[in-house]
Amino acid sequence: MASISAIRTDWQTRGLGHPREGTKRLAHHHLEHMLTNPRLCGYRTYRGEILLDDAGQPVIGEWETINTVEAWEAVCAAV
Repeated sequence: MASISAIRTDWQTRGLGHPREGTKRLAHHHLEHMLTNPRLCGYRTYRGEILLDDAGQPVIGEWETINTVEAWEAVCAAV
């Protein structure tokens, strides 16, 4: 398992996750937010909260997911 700082360094050397203009590197907390974003596994969100349907289940978006729910939960637990 890689640390957040190792992932951040790798992304920056590859030109991914560009920081805002005028900053030198991607902030640690921004990378944590990116890696734990519920939208990665298809969950729809509003103001950072997962939207739930009438049955209390997460609402799934209409986009291709990057992670499975299980993989996303494992990343969240690790971070």
